Amino acid sequence: MNTTELQGILVALITPFTDGGEAVDEKRLEAHIQHMIQAGVHGLVPGGTTGEFTAMTLDERKHLLDLCIKYADGKIPVVAGIGALSTKDCVDLASHAANAGAAALMVVPPFYDPVTLDQLRDLLKEIHTASNSLPIVYYHIPSASGLHLSPAEIASLADVGVRYLKDTSGNAPALTELLFGLHDRITAFNGWDTLTFYGLAAGAKGSVWGTANLIPELAVQLWNALSVRGDLQQGRAL
Repeated sequence: MNTTELQGILVALITPFTDGGEAVDEKRLEAHIQHMIQAGVHGLVPGGTTGEFTAMTLDERKHLLDLCIKYADGKIPVVAGIGALSTKDCVDLASHAANAGAAALMVVPPFYDPVTLDQLRDLLKEIHTASNSLPIVYYHIPSASGLHLSPAEIASLADVGVRYLKDTSGNAPALTELLFGLHDRITAFNGWDTLTFYGLAAGAKGSVWGTANLIPELAVQLWNALSVRGDLQQGRAL
């Protein structure tokens, strides 16, 4: 699918495997994606934390993305999670995602050995180039990456291809600054499940939400109540 504006409920997709764990279970994945689409979600984000990318080989991750794009069939955008420990693997996954038809890339910084801001900028620039300038969703999860960035530093990543943010810091004041003070530089999505109500009520244009795998209909209802109709009362009830 060609690049498009991302918004709404973006499902941080699970990765169903066969009972023996030998391979991605294609039938279960297809059924799950069709359920998400029928429920009205606005996008899929495979290859992230909820999808257990750290336990998958590069070939499995590429195959998963190919399947997700095939099963989504252009109905909703697919954002490819391409985080890895090396620049080489990130660039490999980014290039594959661009050729496969992903709408955007989600990049978590290399973890275990935290990078500096300058190193992160260099990495993102290489990824942006390798993917023929697909928009990047920066995955801000300091508890896993070890990289703590201020809202201003996150917004500065717009210079190297970052258009969106998945904020999984759990830091509501920082998210607020991004939503109200830096929205002209980067579009912030909430990625911390328990802040979903706050994020949408505060004006976030979307939420990358793992729980939506289980309650996609309710997730879409919450989006419609808060973001479409501005109905806080119904949002609280949901």
